[in-house]
Amino acid sequence: MRPALISILFFVLLSVNFVDAQVIMGSLDYNPSKQQLPAIKQSGPQEILFPNESNRFFPPDTLNLPFLDDFSTDRYTSYDAWEYPAPLDSVRPKYRVIPAPLQWPFNYKTTPAYTYMIAGNAVDSFQTPVHEIVFYNDSLNPFRPNDTLTVWEFSPFRLVYNENTQLVDTIPQLADGFVAADTTDTIRVFFPLNDGAVWLDHYTYRNNTMAIDPPSWGVATFDGTDELGAPYDFQASAYGRADRLTSKPIDLNYPASDSIYLSFWVQPQGLGYAPAAQDSLVLEFLDPVARRWNRRFALPGDSVQDFRPILIPIVEAQYLRRGFQFRFVNYANRSGNQDHWSIDYVELDRFRTFDDTLLDDVALVNVQPHFLRFYTAMPWTQVTMPEIEQKWRNQIANRDDVPRVISYGFEVRDTDGNLFNQYPQDYNPLPSDTNIIQPYLTNGYANFSRWSQPDFTYDFANGGYFPLQDSATFTVKHVLTQLNNDKLLDNDTITITQPFHNYFAYDDGTAEVAVWLGVPGSFAVKFRNNFTDTLYGISMYFSPVKENNLNRNIDLSVWKNLEDDPLYTERVRIGVSPLDNDARRINENNGFTTYVLEEPLPLSSGPFYVGWTQSQIFKVNLGFDRNNDASNNTFYRIYSDWDTLDLGGAAMIRPLVANDFRLNELNQEPVVSDEKIHVFPNPNQGLVHVQTDAEIGSWRLMDLSGRVVCHGVANPGQHSFHLPGVPQGMYVFEITTLEGYQFCEKLLMH
Repeated sequence: MRPALISILFFVLLSVNFVDAQVIMGSLDYNPSKQQLPAIKQSGPQEILFPNESNRFFPPDTLNLPFLDDFSTDRYTSYDAWEYPAPLDSVRPKYRVIPAPLQWPFNYKTTPAYTYMIAGNAVDSFQTPVHEIVFYNDSLNPFRPNDTLTVWEFSPFRLVYNENTQLVDTIPQLADGFVAADTTDTIRVFFPLNDGAVWLDHYTYRNNTMAIDPPSWGVATFDGTDELGAPYDFQASAYGRADRLTSKPIDLNYPASDSIYLSFWVQPQGLGYAPAAQDSLVLEFLDPVARRWNRRFALPGDSVQDFRPILIPIVEAQYLRRGFQFRFVNYANRSGNQDHWSIDYVELDRFRTFDDTLLDDVALVNVQPHFLRFYTAMPWTQVTMPEIEQKWRNQIANRDDVPRVISYGFEVRDTDGNLFNQYPQDYNPLPSDTNIIQPYLTNGYANFSRWSQPDFTYDFANGGYFPLQDSATFTVKHVLTQLNNDKLLDNDTITITQPFHNYFAYDDGTAEVAVWLGVPGSFAVKFRNNFTDTLYGISMYFSPVKENNLNRNIDLSVWKNLEDDPLYTERVRIGVSPLDNDARRINENNGFTTYVLEEPLPLSSGPFYVGWTQSQIFKVNLGFDRNNDASNNTFYRIYSDWDTLDLGGAAMIRPLVANDFRLNELNQEPVVSDEKIHVFPNPNQGLVHVQTDAEIGSWRLMDLSGRVVCHGVANPGQHSFHLPGVPQGMYVFEITTLEGYQFCEKLLMH
């Protein structure tokens, strides 16, 4: 009898069809109590345009209509200084007294002040001149004043006529404050490249895996993690504003009669976790004059549904100005990869109508992400022709309401960029070939097999690629050619990569959800060697979902047969230290943790299993890919018997083989140089100096679990860095040079 597997995650996917768009004519707030929640400060150099205590300013360019993004290409703004043209040094005031006083320092009162004079047997008074102290510490623009203090010149004495003594008493007064002088500093202004970016931040996860049947290739997904895939607050009860996606300033200086609408397509949950009823996706508008964000629309959490369009008219005069912005924010559990929303096809333009839901676009929605039959990646030395998938699966949608004329093709290139296979040139045409694609509304995805299931019959052996003893990466470019006018061309060309390196994988590198045991037991995934090889390491992606399992211990295990004892076991820590020479965790979204085995393990041809065993009650939270199904090769044991996983998907665990395996080359991580650095003082109180001849590109401070506490980009020649507000304890300070080398050193903060 199968044991009750209450600790393995299970999903029920509900499908609800929406036909009509939802048009929002007024403000809507499903969670009024959240309106008063303060904005949550998020980490990352791209949070604000003028970082605190910085001399770098990244002014955004102002966009013109139309605004359109379907997330098929990366249109997020990067704030790395070296991705901008050379900066201009500009002088700005930090604060200024207007009008300037007659002398410095300028002492002032914050309430009306007076000067006094004796007139016969009386005291007369005159109000002192009024001044304004203008402060320039706006976090978005250092050259724009953001606060003004009205003050009066200070008089050191107050005169009072004493009727009893018939004398004038002199009473000393204290100033409320003083200004030493007008203060200026130099700001390095990095003007943006004209690179097509339309968003100011990138906390959301741009992907093509989290959603179900999106309008086109690519969506932006909101969850409870930041741009590095780390929880905003790793406590199960943490709740509040999580991700946000902010547009660049837009010139919206048009009359309301121009019928301006903002539209977007939205889906809760997708292949991930459903946002609960108390969660919400919120749309906010910026009043560019008042500099105030106002809530305009919100959706409550719900289970998975089809994508549906939302249209919102913009008729309020306060928004119809140059400098208008909008942003999406999700209220969610801030402790991990959960409470998912995906949006697609964001459009803002004039002369639209309330039923403007047709996209007038033919788009690649999904293409074959790899050309292997059983795996998504495998070592080149293990590849044989039966591993190659010869029928690819594509989804192409005509989002118009009339048939369109298109042509489809692909080209495959090797590591050196050589073209060795292309469609349809290398394949015989059929009498039934067509160039007409019917509307998705009536016919769904294109059902012409030459587009939806194109052939790939290339013989790698006869082409001279087998056998190859080195790694290789192939690129496949899928291209739609439009013979009619097409609204958006970005989604007509999609390029994917097929890696053949030193690892096996069933997953596509993205975790929609997580799986765990939760109780003592074992978890294993089956792989197969076509030829003998050596296992050097195991990579796993630990997806953060509520429970912080960092610093927990598990036993890595390798089996030849699950009925026998493991061939190899080794105790490891989930939250590896950056100083661990035999383990590395990539600190990025979907970044794997890789463990180098203490002793390389020879493997014969045939099946083998890799996984872990745990002896305690906790959730490992292994990343789980819902787009590829390897459940028949996934096993667990809670009591005495092994069983297959009854949840479709692929566990994100990868065995690493090959004789040239090196930890510092995993995932294109920067290599470590022999050059030495010196970090001082140590212990440290918040100002770090780095002694090195190398040019520093970026830095970050991590705790011993590998969590990034703070990070930043170095200015040219900068070797000192502020670490404000870091709690006492032991940390790892890491720098990355412009050449790509990494250095790290323990740093005690006190």
